[in-house]
Amino acid sequence: MVFEDITKHGYEMKAKQLDLEESKVVFGKVARWHAASMSLIDTHPEMKKLNKGVYNLFEENHQFLQMWQSNIAQLSNIVKEMPGLEQYSERIAKVKESIFKRASAIYTYDPSSYVHVLNHGDCHFKNMMFKRTTDGKLEDIMLLDFQLSVWGTPAIDLIYAMYNTVSIDTRENHRDELINFYYQELIASLNKFGYLGKLPTLLEIHLEMLKCGHLEFLLAATFVPFMCVEVSEIMEIPENGEGFEMDFANIDKMMEGFRQCFLTPVYVDFITKNLPKLANKGLLDVVE
Repeated sequence: MVFEDITKHGYEMKAKQLDLEESKVVFGKVARWHAASMSLIDTHPEMKKLNKGVYNLFEENHQFLQMWQSNIAQLSNIVKEMPGLEQYSERIAKVKESIFKRASAIYTYDPSSYVHVLNHGDCHFKNMMFKRTTDGKLEDIMLLDFQLSVWGTPAIDLIYAMYNTVSIDTRENHRDELINFYYQELIASLNKFGYLGKLPTLLEIHLEMLKCGHLEFLLAATFVPFMCVEVSEIMEIPENGEGFEMDFANIDKMMEGFRQCFLTPVYVDFITKNLPKLANKGLLDVVE
């Protein structure tokens, strides 16, 4: 395995989630990646063996699973005290375990899905590097870290990116525009590659996302709170400045840090607007 330092070519990390222009570049690249996998699957069927996504791995890492379940329980307690959201507290508490089983099922190959692609699997803005011209214009975005790639519905990447890559404002104002942009790039790439299979429709892409919608609640309850705060304000950052360390030896301290994320004004505004929408779609209920 060979690694290249692409900072020498002007690529840099980004400290916050993406605006519309940046998001379109990412969704375009994801679309072309998906199209390439659809075009190559007949000659490279080994891609189907990539069947362990991030939520499948949680089943094997009980420490992380329990941490995220505790976060959902914490959200349940917090919304109980929030005017207008009290009614959702009990429903959130009930799904703290089953929602992860549902996520694992979504990341497991389903032959009934309208479309199958090789997903990046961890389409987080921290797994991208950005190159700009001397006058600050966006020139390119490089997708990195494909070690969690998984064969399955494209909804995996689309939903994950919507919450872990796209900024809250961009997602809430341009969600359908981004999905349509992805779709147009997907079809253009499939045609360019000479794909001979049935072309998916835009409606089928939306249906896949709705079918996998429980991921939206899960990400809204676990990952989004961390996007709303400077992590260094709530927990220690390693000396190398990358990411943060989970202190499982002091669970109470770690959970208190997480609680602060839920209470930031940005997240309170986000969850106040979005929790009723998620509930009205049935995404707080999981039938086991």
